[in-house]
Amino acid sequence: IYPGMTSEEVDAIYASEEFFLRVEPDEAFLSVYDRHKDNFEFVVVTTGTKENLDRKEEWFRTHFPPFDFVGIEFPKDGASFDKSVLTMKDGIQIDDRVDSLLGTKAACKILIRNGLDVPWNRPVESANLYVVQNWRDIGQILDFTVKYPDWYK
Repeated sequence: IYPGMTSEEVDAIYASEEFFLRVEPDEAFLSVYDRHKDNFEFVVVTTGTKENLDRKEEWFRTHFPPFDFVGIEFPKDGASFDKSVLTMKDGIQIDDRVDSLLGTKAACKILIRNGLDVPWNRPVESANLYVVQNWRDIGQILDFTVKYPDWYK
């Protein structure tokens, strides 16, 4: 987040109530969700510390329609954003971290950059994934998928 911060300081920020009071829902996501809630099963899969995951789940339950929430706690030996523990075969995975996409078995992997150029969301040349900037772009991919459901399998 900021050069010189320790991982403990970063964890404390992401576990704080104040952090989640400042986070606003993405209106473009809500539009995509409303358009496709009957076409796809939406599942939030996220990683973090126990405290961070508890706050995230509470935030999602407060701000979004009901859908499954899967929190993957960081291992004791450090942060890992690996989500390959979940079966995503034939699924579409959307993530802002390239390392969360690389090890999964999702049939379609989408890296959402949100206009950022940071180490964790830079595309990897050899990776088999789609790179988009925002939820409007994702909406277009999902629109296409509804029309041509077997294109990515």
